[in-house]
Amino acid sequence: MSELMFKISAPVSEDTIRRLKIGDMVLINGSMYIFVSIKSHLRALEMSKKGESLPINLKEGIIFHCPALFKKVEDKYEIVAVGATTSARLNPFTPELIKQFRIRCIIGKGGMDKATLEAMKNYGCVYLDFIGGCSPLYADKIEGITNIYWSDLGIYDAVIEIKVRDFGPILVTMDSHGNSIYEKVEEDTKSKLPIIYKKLGI
Repeated sequence: MSELMFKISAPVSEDTIRRLKIGDMVLINGSMYIFVSIKSHLRALEMSKKGESLPINLKEGIIFHCPALFKKVEDKYEIVAVGATTSARLNPFTPELIKQFRIRCIIGKGGMDKATLEAMKNYGCVYLDFIGGCSPLYADKIEGITNIYWSDLGIYDAVIEIKVRDFGPILVTMDSHGNSIYEKVEEDTKSKLPIIYKKLGI
């Protein structure tokens, strides 16, 4: 596994993504979207299928699977805390999202399925694993909320555009070359099971 540090900002070129390997660390600057709702995923895909323009510029963008906690201060919203949610529930929609919009980075926790990994390989995308227990550190790297889209879906299903500065570091755990740390861990675990069983007398 590689162990390099990269700084990126959206829109992210495919060439940049192809340079990233599992084990690399990433710092993000600029804009990205808190995009975690099934409803918002369905709306984006349906609008794209109909040839309609989205109010959100997802092309070559960065999305964050994050149920954010925020508050209104005067006429603005401020992020209080962030914490990634499990990405697996969005597996059914993500391959098509990557294909349609060339999403370059997905931030979340727990990884995603083989179909998503294949889409990442085909179109140039990586998965970045949010480090648990670091929510206050990450929240400090968010400079503010730029906009809130599709609030008609409900505040927790809306898409939130945020501006960040050196957001991270975040670990690349699935890359655009078909490599997944989650698969490697599973393979290593399975290979060691016979030894463990033997020691336990099973």
